[in-house]
Amino acid sequence: MLACSGLLIFALLEGDHDIEESDQWVSHTHEVIIEAEQLTTFIESMLAAQRGYLITGDQIFLQEYKDNKKSISKNIDHILYLTRDNESQTVRLNEIKNFFEDFAAKLEERAQSIDPTTVQQALEDVEDINDLRNNIIRINGDILAEEYELLKLRVMALEQNRRTYQSQLLVGIVFGAVLLLLFNGFLFRAQSK
Repeated sequence: MLACSGLLIFALLEGDHDIEESDQWVSHTHEVIIEAEQLTTFIESMLAAQRGYLITGDQIFLQEYKDNKKSISKNIDHILYLTRDNESQTVRLNEIKNFFEDFAAKLEERAQSIDPTTVQQALEDVEDINDLRNNIIRINGDILAEEYELLKLRVMALEQNRRTYQSQLLVGIVFGAVLLLLFNGFLFRAQSK
């Protein structure tokens, strides 16, 4: 009887651990998705800030551009850290990192070659920059698609672990009640003799 109780407690503790682990993976996947979604926003903000600077020459736009550039580098590094256990995501992020370096270099080159009188020409010469931006956004979309799929699988696993835990708990309660009844019956017989 003691062994059965110990086994029941072990099963319940293991089920609780499985639920906690699944819940942590779901939270982790949410964090990766949030970070990856921010990447696109940072890229667009960086490009808009540079265009604002080229058009107006206002240093506020230049500072915003520099801030976004730093944020993107930190964002990519953070996503790389979060997905270090996922080889396909690491490959994609390294590809994004390379495209981002080229993207930033093209933006820097464009900014340095601008004379206020040739702003219109610079704004028209955006095909290369847009291609790099589109590549970053495309690969980031692939990252997001995989993370959403992982999220779906991890939520299903969490739900399955919860159902299993609830079943184990119900079986444990029924088993415990049966053991108590048997033990009480045994005590009642022992007292009757």
